[in-house]
Amino acid sequence: MLLLVVLHGYAHEAELDWEKTEISEAYAAERGLQARVHETTHYRILHIGANDAPKWLGPRLELANRQFEERFSRHGFSLDAPEGTLNWVCFDRREDFEFYSYNTDLVRLPHLDGYYSEWSNRVALVGASARRSAAQAADKEAAFASNLHEHDPQMSTAMRIATHEAIHQLAYNRKLLSRGVNYPIWVTEGMATALENLPAPDADLATANPLRRQRLIQAHEDRNLLPLQEFLTLSRSPEDARQARIVYAQAWAVYVMLMQEKPDQLRRYLAHLHEADFGPRGSRLIAAEITDFFGDVAALEVTWKAFIAQLAAQ
Repeated sequence: MLLLVVLHGYAHEAELDWEKTEISEAYAAERGLQARVHETTHYRILHIGANDAPKWLGPRLELANRQFEERFSRHGFSLDAPEGTLNWVCFDRREDFEFYSYNTDLVRLPHLDGYYSEWSNRVALVGASARRSAAQAADKEAAFASNLHEHDPQMSTAMRIATHEAIHQLAYNRKLLSRGVNYPIWVTEGMATALENLPAPDADLATANPLRRQRLIQAHEDRNLLPLQEFLTLSRSPEDARQARIVYAQAWAVYVMLMQEKPDQLRRYLAHLHEADFGPRGSRLIAAEITDFFGDVAALEVTWKAFIAQLAAQ
C-alpha cells in the first residue's frame, strides 16, 4: 500500500543531521552502502545504496519546478524563488529509509515509500531506483526523455510518488503555502494529487489524473465520500489505507473544482492562510474562513454535485 503524506513540524533536535553529507556518508560506510550526490540547478539528491539514483529523477524535479511556476503564474499567483537548494534523500533499502524517517522526523513509516517533511524541509524516498533490467530501464528513460511534457498513463509508481512529494516541497518553498500552518487536507493533498502527473500548464486538471478521478467516481457511487461541509475542514488523513485513498481522491476533486470554478477566491484564501499563525487550527475557524472566501457552503454544495456529475459523464 502506497500512501503519501505531508509531515508537520516537530519541536525536537534530530539525532542525526542529515543535511551534512559527511554524516550520511559515514552512516552508509558503516553498513557497507554507497552514498552518492547528484546536483541539478535547484536540487541536491543524496542517494544511499548499491544502485544509482534513477536518471529520470533530476530532470523530473526540474520540470516540476518549471511547470509549477508556469501553472500558478497563469492563474495570478505570486511565487517566490526557492531560497536555497531543495534537498532529497533516496534509499534502496527500506530499513535505511525507516532509520532516517525516525531519526529525522521521529516517525515510523512502514507502509510509505516517500514523504515530504515540513520539519526538515526534505523529501525522502525508498525504492525509486530501477529494479528492472538494464534494457527496460533504458527504454523507460529514453521514452521519458523524448517527451517530458506528455502525460504518461503508465507512469511508474516511483515517478508518481516522487512528483507528488516534489509538489509538496515546491508549494512550501515557493511560498504558496507556509510551513507550520495547519491546512485543510484538500489544500495540501488536493494540490499534490492534482499535479502529481505533471500535466502541461494549460491542461485540464479534471482529466489529467485518471487514477484519482476513477477513485472519486467509485467512492461517490458507493456513497463513501464525506459530506462536503465536513470534508472542507478535515486536516488529517485517516490511518486506514482504504479510507485514505478515498480522502485523497476527494481532496483532488475539491481542489480541482475550486481551481477551475473559483480561482480568484482560492488565490486570496491561500494568501490569507500564508499569514496564519503556526500550529493547529480548529474546524470552526477553518469553516468560517471557507465561508468568508468561497461563500455559503450550501451554494458550494450545488457546484460540487454538478462537478462530480461532470466527472462521471466524461
